Amino acid sequence: MSLEAVVDSLRLPDVIAERCVHSQIEQAGCRRCVDVCPRDAWVIDDEQLGIDVDRCDGCGLCVPACPGQAIVQERFPCEREWQGRSIAMAICDPAADAEEAPDPGIDEARVPCLNAFGLHDILRLYRNGVRHWIVCSADCQRCERGAGESLARVVRRINRLLRSRGLPRIAWSSLPAPQWRGALRKTACGVGGGRFGRRGFFGNLLARGAQQAFDEAHDAPPPAPGRYLPAPESGRAALYFFAPRLIEEACNGCDACVRLCPREALLHDAQHSAYLIQFNDCDGCGLCVDACAEQAILVDTWCEQPEPVRRIPLRGARCASCGVEYHRPAAARPDDGRCPICARVDHQRNLFQVLE
Repeated sequence: MSLEAVVDSLRLPDVIAERCVHSQIEQAGCRRCVDVCPRDAWVIDDEQLGIDVDRCDGCGLCVPACPGQAIVQERFPCEREWQGRSIAMAICDPAADAEEAPDPGIDEARVPCLNAFGLHDILRLYRNGVRHWIVCSADCQRCERGAGESLARVVRRINRLLRSRGLPRIAWSSLPAPQWRGALRKTACGVGGGRFGRRGFFGNLLARGAQQAFDEAHDAPPPAPGRYLPAPESGRAALYFFAPRLIEEACNGCDACVRLCPREALLHDAQHSAYLIQFNDCDGCGLCVDACAEQAILVDTWCEQPEPVRRIPLRGARCASCGVEYHRPAAARPDDGRCPICARVDHQRNLFQVLE
């Protein structure tokens, strides 16, 4: 594959179908990629979820919008070093294009839109030791790509979460283009030749083969956001990215949310007869909300919890209609002694007698 073909393929995002919530259940309601696209390139209806390649300009705003990381685009900030610290540097296309004398040296740090970097990108770099971002952007309010959640806001939220867990925070510097270029010149290439830069990525592609590199990038799904960071100490209240909340009074114990959760953030502990909600494992995909017929579950974001895991006790019973054992939260409203299936299906209506 030629370098030109690689560049053209990178312009468009790649979709990993098995990670998309629409491949899990028919009633999935997620439209985040559609809603954030400034060019209406994403199409979703009863028949398909796809992208109009003629409309897409490769801005990448759909990538961080997807909670399951089903949309992938190989794009990285430029990693630099200054005074022994790892720094992520990036400049958006409009800011770079506004320069009267464009500097070819900024190409490795140039991206279509800063907001195409999201939660996973920031946390991945944080885990690798990057604690400082230096960016340059044009006026996002006037840019058609300003529809996505701003990178600066995501960093501020992450810093609140890091502070609640007693972890070092991320330094953030947004500079005008001249100062940003000066900072770029003062810093040195990161360890490994700037492994997050485009040049390093292209080098890997050409050295190992493009198809192999893409396959390696897509094989393993990324962890849930909470798994990039150490878990809070037990007994210490802390913020979490996502927190499923079960409305116990309304829950009928059907276990649909438990069976569908792709990350096991929701579990049934049969040994101790309880539901477990593991906040660090939730990615906010919303499958549990879509699947719950009783509307008994919600997913809160950026909220505080007293423990990393919440345990919801269950009470068991035997169905008066079919005889199977079932369970419901101990705090649920009293039922009529029937399991969730029998409560929805009136078996008596299927009984009839033919009289001669």
